[in-house]
Amino acid sequence: MLLKRRLRPHRALLLSLPFALLFVAAFVPLRWEGERTAYDAYHPLRAPTAPEVAALLSSWLRDGSPGAALVWMDAETVIFRTGYYLLPGTEGPESVGTVTWAGRPYRLISANWSSACSEHRLDRAPLEKELGRPLTDADVHPSFLADRPVSFASEQVPLYFFTEVGFLTLLLASLLFFLSRSGSGWWVIPLVTVHAVLVLLLVPLYSPAFLDADTFYQRIAVEALWDGCLMALLPLLLGCVVCFVGLGLRRGGERQGAGNQPMP
Repeated sequence: MLLKRRLRPHRALLLSLPFALLFVAAFVPLRWEGERTAYDAYHPLRAPTAPEVAALLSSWLRDGSPGAALVWMDAETVIFRTGYYLLPGTEGPESVGTVTWAGRPYRLISANWSSACSEHRLDRAPLEKELGRPLTDADVHPSFLADRPVSFASEQVPLYFFTEVGFLTLLLASLLFFLSRSGSGWWVIPLVTVHAVLVLLLVPLYSPAFLDADTFYQRIAVEALWDGCLMALLPLLLGCVVCFVGLGLRRGGERQGAGNQPMP
């Protein structure tokens, strides 16, 4: 066996949980603020500030449509939807326009290219203070982007966190469980490959706007793990070929050795 003893499922889970927790937690500060490169869009995990919301509400796209709108409001809270997020400044790749609010310029960045939208909840009072006026029912447009699925909601970030910790805990526990029962080091690469393929299949389902002509990061850590698994896939598949050849030669040698033993 590769490991010294066989792991029971609950022990594999207990061993995996701290690593999964630390892995996901390490990505929170890295993903808290947004970013845009030539090929990758990193949606901020945090909710927009009141000035950023005011800037988004004041933005207009080249086709004449608004960049964001309030879709729900009560006495204390507002919810708004948008297909964009803001980055400070006017220079940078892949911006669809610029907007200035209170003398501060922002770049307007597409949050996805898959006809989805982002949804954010924030306190009403700071937004009214930023706008310099009270909000009224005329400011609310419930039908805005109502036909689009919500691919990211900032108030769901805690749920994303625990979902990813749970997923990575199960993934690593499964790998440890089967490695402890593999009986041979030749099974290490094939088992790792199977679990890497699971990541490649499941992460796009969990983050539906992730894959497009560019990649749109709207979760915490598992999309980065997907990148690593994709880069490692070809070496892993080649390693699987070597491992299966090695297993075949080993079993052939064992059978030949058993056949050469003298009859009692």
